[in-house]
Amino acid sequence: MDLSAFDGFFTTLLARDGAAMRKLFEWMEGMLLAPEVKAGKAIALVGPPGCGKKVVVELLRRMLGGDAVLQTSAPQQDLWGRFIGVMENALVVCIEDVTDRRLRSWQAELKMLISNPYIQVRAWCRATRTVRSFHRVMLTTNDDLPFLDDDLSRHRFNKIRCHPPTGDAEAHFNAVYAMLDQATPH
Repeated sequence: MDLSAFDGFFTTLLARDGAAMRKLFEWMEGMLLAPEVKAGKAIALVGPPGCGKKVVVELLRRMLGGDAVLQTSAPQQDLWGRFIGVMENALVVCIEDVTDRRLRSWQAELKMLISNPYIQVRAWCRATRTVRSFHRVMLTTNDDLPFLDDDLSRHRFNKIRCHPPTGDAEAHFNAVYAMLDQATPH
């Protein structure tokens, strides 16, 4: 299988930034090779609309299976809300459309999700129970998130700047999705 579309996608997305590629690939590699070990850090993909942040999430969904990736823009409801049974099967938790203000208000909850080895799961009509947490946390945003630039935040988050494709963006993403379709069993 020709993987040039993936190579081109990540090279463009991360603007040939070797350190950013290494951080993202190590985070993904750990999830695939040692899913029982918590990452200890979240990944924050920061970039303009249309640069490919959601393509990374879709790639993870196709690699891991649909239930393994939980996407939400309302974590206060879906992740630390009243009924969070969906967390039990998720390996990747992707919080979308994050703003600096919202991120600041979620500090304690995110710290627990990123670092605690156990979480409380409350599913509809079932008793609360404690389960092991192997969750990897990913944030996606169009905002710069200055909050992630301080020393304390860098301890918990890898902020990765994403860049839009140059030239024909539609052809660029179509090639990546075609490769995903080819690699995904139907």
